[in-house]
Amino acid sequence: MALVALTGGGFSTPNGQPLSNGYLLLTLSHDEQSDGAIQLLAGHTIRICLDNNGNAAVGSQAYATDQMLPAGAYYTVTVYDNTGRQVSTGNQTLTLASSPNPYNLGSWIPS
Repeated sequence: MALVALTGGGFSTPNGQPLSNGYLLLTLSHDEQSDGAIQLLAGHTIRICLDNNGNAAVGSQAYATDQMLPAGAYYTVTVYDNTGRQVSTGNQTLTLASSPNPYNLGSWIPS
């Protein structure tokens, strides 16, 4: 199962300020595995810290969903400010391909 480096994002508060030191929670949609070597359970959550500019902190990474079996995995993404208050609305999903690597979260279009 491939890990993909995450960069960028430029996340902001509802009033347009950078989401300084906020974070994202990426929660896996359902049980997944790769060639029997790694198994991830539904609800597996990855915390992605954001820097002062609302970008993914250096070293952030997540498993590529296109390398998971069975096919169709995705992450539900929830965005929080630095106090832990949720700032995203609805269920935003992210399918994360193994290429390009690194993946710029600024190019993500929530669905």
